[in-house]
Amino acid sequence: MANAQSQKSNDTLNDPNVALMDMMRTVRTLKSVVEKETDVLERTDISAFMSLQDEKLEVARSYHDKMADLLARKDQIKLAKPELKAALARAQKEFSEIVETNRTQLERMERSTKRLGDRIMSVARNEAAKENQIIYGSSGRVHGRDKASIGVNESA
Repeated sequence: MANAQSQKSNDTLNDPNVALMDMMRTVRTLKSVVEKETDVLERTDISAFMSLQDEKLEVARSYHDKMADLLARKDQIKLAKPELKAALARAQKEFSEIVETNRTQLERMERSTKRLGDRIMSVARNEAAKENQIIYGSSGRVHGRDKASIGVNESA
């Protein structure tokens, strides 16, 4: 009985139609995660964005592994039903369109983050320039109440 079950599992794993259907499920799942991510990026919900990353990584790894398997079995996949191959091609096209929208939102978020960082550094420089600093000479004596220049390390 166990041997018959094992043989059926191997037959299913080797069936190119089953492999294509499994890949389509994975594409739909990854598409759904990317759509959620795009939505939270549009709403600028950073905490929701961060909470999706583990799920996205897990599904993306599964997608990668299954795609590598399909490519390794390309001769066998040629024997799959044409309608399944066409359906997978459509799913891939739809996924690519969603990924493009997602990439646009990621770039927008990156620009916003850069502007915020630039603004923080500008304010820090301006505040540092306003402060009166005591200037010490090489002997350790105070040299008046003149302003000293202060450097702000931007690598922080």
